[in-house]
Amino acid sequence: MESSLKNQIYKKIADYVLGKETLKDLENWLIPTTWDLRGEPDKKAVDLANEVVLLLMEYSNGHQTEEEVKKVLREKVTNIFETVTLPPYGVETPYQVLANNENFTKTFFVHQEVCAAP
Repeated sequence: MESSLKNQIYKKIADYVLGKETLKDLENWLIPTTWDLRGEPDKKAVDLANEVVLLLMEYSNGHQTEEEVKKVLREKVTNIFETVTLPPYGVETPYQVLANNENFTKTFFVHQEVCAAP
């Protein structure tokens, strides 16, 4: 299940990568938001937060340029894939997807078809 925190982090990263926010904006939001994640049930959200915080620390200490940081963060938001379990044959099910890193969600219907071998 997707966590709200993970979605928020991805959105903030996308906002930075798309030029809607600065790196400082991302840092000013991320640090206080993720200061204490001991109660966060989503380990993937915690791992993502920790990776981004570490990246920001490397930038602050001069070990990464802003372009290097942006490249890493761009890869994080362009490589988001979800595993979708197909519904039973003949059943249409709505799925929501973040497509091409744009800040919109598209709902589409997936259905499974059985094809016979020729």
